[in-house]
Amino acid sequence: ASPSGVETRDFDEELDEDAFLEGLDAALAAAGLGADERTRAILAREGVDASSLATLGDGDLLDLELQAGARGKLRRWASHRRCAEVEPPDWLTCPLSKELFDDPVVLPADGRTYERARIVAWLDDHGSSPFTWSPATGADVVSNRNILEAADAFRAGAFRC
Repeated sequence: ASPSGVETRDFDEELDEDAFLEGLDAALAAAGLGADERTRAILAREGVDASSLATLGDGDLLDLELQAGARGKLRRWASHRRCAEVEPPDWLTCPLSKELFDDPVVLPADGRTYERARIVAWLDDHGSSPFTWSPATGADVVSNRNILEAADAFRAGAFRC
């Protein structure tokens, strides 16, 4: 408190609070609760920020005494957000690029699956497997349709939540 008895705030504290409320408002808007002042007030009072909002379980939402409609919207938003952040499993990513396969091929020289463009470029430069160093060329690669189907299914959401 200041000498006159009036509470004052540190400038950084105000910036932190503004960022907190902006993040909370964005999360509530994405959940379809942008106009729900009651939910906003409860979450702000409890210090629930946007990132922790996505981790709240049913019990947590009940403990906050949110209305049933708001709880349902927040559950759906949190589930969608968690599912959208799922990384592809290693077996669906190229060992060279670490990216989800678009055109997977097997290199018979080492039995591994690679993204076609990446392994062909590697073979053009090195003339051998990046793992076993066995001689190979771009003409040796064979399409891997099973991995392509699995990568397509992942892109469509089959491996998520």
